[in-house]
Amino acid sequence: MRMQCAVVELEIPNYQSALDVSWHQGKINWKKVKNTGIEHVIMKATEGSYHQDVTFLYNWEMARMNNIRTSVYHYFRALMNPDEQVANVIKTLNLTTFNYREDILAIDVEEKGNELASPDQVAHTLHRFLKGLESNNFVNVYIYCNYNYWENQVNWRIFDFSKYPLWIAWYNSEINSQPKIPSTWKTVGWTYWQYSNLGKVDGIDTYVDLDFCKTCTTNGTSVTS
Repeated sequence: MRMQCAVVELEIPNYQSALDVSWHQGKINWKKVKNTGIEHVIMKATEGSYHQDVTFLYNWEMARMNNIRTSVYHYFRALMNPDEQVANVIKTLNLTTFNYREDILAIDVEEKGNELASPDQVAHTLHRFLKGLESNNFVNVYIYCNYNYWENQVNWRIFDFSKYPLWIAWYNSEINSQPKIPSTWKTVGWTYWQYSNLGKVDGIDTYVDLDFCKTCTTNGTSVTS
């Protein structure tokens, strides 16, 4: 399969193709997206303690209606109360058919919005947030990050975050090369790889993030290789 990217046409290896979307992509024509061969989408649901993505419910229903596997992500805010963030996730996902035991919830950990948080604050709040999700029966919880932010702005050494599969952001036009893996996941590698933020996909009017899933099963969950 070949996918047209805004910068270069990339030959995709034997990974499942995916997108990640939010309100930035506007109203998506999911029937057209399905016809491109996209098999999986990760959509923004929530951010911080109170925000819900305005396109989330539409994206969830329409992607599922078109038989595209759906996962969700929460944009983590290190200076907001982790228990309130858990409550926001639960309140929002309970409006959908999200399955706590089967569907994937990724936690987006990045610099924007967290510039004032110290590395210790990021690690401690994230750890408490993840434990709160686990206590509410979320099973497939992933961490999204880029190499530089995680390695240098998160005190990842004080907790074992490696139990949460990695969704790595690493942009490289040479797809046969592999992304740089943060120390936390050196021995386990990545499960999802966001390899471009300049994708062009029929049915979406804006640029869109493109992803690979290395070990997805037929129901959209992941297994170790």
